[in-house]
Amino acid sequence: MKCTANEVPRPGVTWRCGLFLSLFCLAFFPRLVDAAAERTLVLANENLRESVELAEYYMEKRAIPAENLYLVSAPRSETIRWDQFIDSIYNPLRTKLIEDNWLQGTLGERKDPEGRLLHSTSGHRIEYMVICHGIPLRIRHDEDRLPEEVAQQIPEPLWTNRGAVDSQLALISHSVYGINAYQQNPLFEKRFPSAAERASVVRVARLDGPSAAEARGLIDSALEAERNGLRGRAYIDLGGPHPAGDEWLEAVAGRIERLGFDLSIHDGDTDLGISSRFDAPALYFGWYAPHVTEPFTLDGFRFPPGAIALHIHSFSATTVRSHDRRWVGPFVASGAAATVGNVYEPYLELTHRPNLLLDSLARGQTLGEAAYYSLPVLSWQGIVVGDPLYRPFAVSLERQLASENASGNALRQYSVIRRMNLLEREGEREAALRLGEAAYKEDPRIPLAFSLARLHAATGDRAAIRDRLAFIPAIDSVPLTQSGTLLEILVFLVENDLAPLSVEGFRRLLSTPDLPPKLRKDILTQATNTVRTTSDRQLSREWDSELNRLEN
Repeated sequence: MKCTANEVPRPGVTWRCGLFLSLFCLAFFPRLVDAAAERTLVLANENLRESVELAEYYMEKRAIPAENLYLVSAPRSETIRWDQFIDSIYNPLRTKLIEDNWLQGTLGERKDPEGRLLHSTSGHRIEYMVICHGIPLRIRHDEDRLPEEVAQQIPEPLWTNRGAVDSQLALISHSVYGINAYQQNPLFEKRFPSAAERASVVRVARLDGPSAAEARGLIDSALEAERNGLRGRAYIDLGGPHPAGDEWLEAVAGRIERLGFDLSIHDGDTDLGISSRFDAPALYFGWYAPHVTEPFTLDGFRFPPGAIALHIHSFSATTVRSHDRRWVGPFVASGAAATVGNVYEPYLELTHRPNLLLDSLARGQTLGEAAYYSLPVLSWQGIVVGDPLYRPFAVSLERQLASENASGNALRQYSVIRRMNLLEREGEREAALRLGEAAYKEDPRIPLAFSLARLHAATGDRAAIRDRLAFIPAIDSVPLTQSGTLLEILVFLVENDLAPLSVEGFRRLLSTPDLPPKLRKDILTQATNTVRTTSDRQLSREWDSELNRLEN
């Protein structure tokens, strides 16, 4: 019997799970989206055809009125000067928004020292402003705009007026504000902001990436997750340079566990890397590498639909037009639906708080709401990339489990695993096993088999573990993106005194063509430790010899 690393031989048993479906949520959610879409503005660069086409595509998918499209004549570069930002984007856009009554105010002809027209404004009726690929990303520092008398009033590390275009536009409803250092975000940690607080901020998001086509993927990914639910596993990579960051991510871990997602946590001793398990990363939170690393860069790697990926780094979004530099661009290129980042040095305490972001999303709020709930300051470095109307948890776990499209969908198993985890947390292990076994009979998959094996291990049932993972010798091919999952299973088998079965798995894994040397070395390290516990001395010598060659 042969099978791939994603599937195991399928028995012909049918399973359905009938679960309660909230008719209220089904009826009410589209109304929320429609109302917000009607007040969503879309900004594109008329100098770039792809920018306008992306805007039109987004507006069609979200039923945003055609008159909500605003075109500016801006440079195509990611980084611009202050005078370019004010003359090509800020002044013409702000003037037009007052004329169209999106901003409440009156027009003026005088300018402030920065060159901004002194229009008088008192609020707005904008739900979100969406910036499309082709609009500049960040504004460079202008020393002439930092007078000595201003510098004396702020700490030296904040002597800068560089920042994100998006973060400046978030304050477009203000009549006057200083551009040096930052401004407090009145929506930060406000679950129920007042009308005055909402009127003081325009929530801005960006549909951007290495190309307009990849930016379009942000829209498609979000919409698919809203149809079928956010499905997959969660991964947290700890071990950054400041305690606060790890504290935030530990809080994220707690929230993920309460949601029931299968979770892998890596710390300083177990860095996330090429040999780590990384199947279906629907949620990823990590720090503190400067550029995207393995396993994100493995051939064939893709996020599942709707994935939320966040990597805390000072310069995670200095460019979004790269496939391999920084983090935001590579995330978008790999299919993530939502991320946040920083265009210049923000200082940790002034960045998006990942725990607050996830808390807000888990409550059913949109990406736009969550991004501004979790961001302490504006007129600064933070951006949010993705559709601000996106609600990752629009589809409940119950609806995911009740889906008619059961077999043949590799992601559906993660909904089952999530319910199993929640049952286990509630002390209902037998119910979790019954649910998992029924799903496995209908659509056998390796991650589901592994979850069942771990539940059996908790009861000490080695025979059940062997039975559930007996397909290991039948695996025919192992995609690079699945090798970490299989490696984790093989180590698990050794830990549960099933080394002979594990050895057969290592044989299969090591026969995979074109394994990267680093991955092969990691596999051999585990394989040699395992084979020493068996009587196969010849194989032990072969693997030891190959490992020595790789190490030397």
